[in-house]
Amino acid sequence: MKMKYSSILTLAAMLCAASLQAATKITVMMKDGTKSEFQLPEEGKMFFSADNLCVQAAPTSKLTVYPIADIRKVTFDKSETGLTNNGAESDVFAFPNPVKDRMFLSNVKEGSKLSIYNMQGALVAEMNYSEEGVDLSSLAAGSYVISVNGVSLKVNKL
Repeated sequence: MKMKYSSILTLAAMLCAASLQAATKITVMMKDGTKSEFQLPEEGKMFFSADNLCVQAAPTSKLTVYPIADIRKVTFDKSETGLTNNGAESDVFAFPNPVKDRMFLSNVKEGSKLSIYNMQGALVAEMNYSEEGVDLSSLAAGSYVISVNGVSLKVNKL
């Protein structure tokens, strides 16, 4: 049981790396196309509880809960101005999803480093992205988190 929680904490730390700014803009994009955007100040926290991503802007504020199964991607904007880049590079998508063998990423430059984590938070692979996509044939069927360019995507492997 301890191993499961430490793995979840590792994934949470990867997703919630401390920002040098007073606040980080976070966008949670859901599978149904809806999205939530909010500022997470230094005193705020973001963590996993069971199968949920939980966000609390301040110790006294209301807890917002997102079921992990409903999340398509989470992005973090650490810009000094707090303004987001609405250009195409901020929209990273994995396709096909679910994937059988080879997955491609939109708006990711060749050579970009990507990390693949299982749902327990363990790193299962690291590689550089290429125009041939990402070969996932060696992974077991299941759900994975792909982290690239500050964006985390949930991918289902058939």
